This record gives sequence, C-alpha cells and structure tokens, in this order.
Amino acid sequence: MTRELSDQQRREFKQQLQQRFDEVSEKVRQELRESDNQSYIELAGRVHDREDASLADLLIDIDLAIVDLHIEEIRNIEQALMRFPKGNYGICIDCNTDIDYQRLQINPTVKRCFDCQTRHERTHREKAHPTL
Repeated sequence: MTRELSDQQRREFKQQLQQRFDEVSEKVRQELRESDNQSYIELAGRVHDREDASLADLLIDIDLAIVDLHIEEIRNIEQALMRFPKGNYGICIDCNTDIDYQRLQINPTVKRCFDCQTRHERTHREKAHPTL
C-alpha cells in the first residue's frame, strides 16, 4: 500500500536525515582524528616481525573500511536530502511511484520502491562479481 507523504512526515524524515548526517559526520571526524593519533608509522615502528606488520596493516585497513562505510552513508543521506527541495523525496527514482511509508521508516535514504530495488539488485548483482 503506497500513499503520499504528509508535510509533517516529510519534515520528520528530513529532520531525522539531518540528525543522522550530523552523527555520522562526527564519527568520521573522530575516526580520522584517532587515525592521526595512531598512524601506521607509529604502529609499524612497534612491530618486530611480519605477523605484527600484517596485524598493523589489517588494523589500518579496518579503520579505513569503517570510514568508507560512513562516507557512503553520508552520500546516501545527502542524496536523500537533495530530493526534498525537488519535491521527489519518497518517490521511486525508477518508476516514479510513492515509496511505501514503512520502507522509508526503516531506511529514510531509500530511493527505490521494493519492486524496483529487487529488480535493481537482481540486474546489478551479476556485474558486482569480478571475473578473470
């Protein structure tokens, strides 16, 4: 069942998105500050063998992966926020139908209705696997 969002619901989603944007941005800032304080050179300077060096590399990679996930979330939030002034927040980017309210409650950054997202995942899943 789809229905158009009320002005109040739009305001609530926009406020929720802005709040999450601020939270995630702060997390990224904190993680980058911590990575400056605990740089690879510092970690690598303490290592004594290849296993320690591998662990230092892994820790750095994990930190970078977490930052990448946060940045991806920030991009999704920014895209959702840009849909508000255009009047197309809550409307599927593929078929232009209303996105179900419950779907938006679960993920306010969602940009496709369930059917279009399912189709998108099915068609793009095969392209995501690298081949030799």
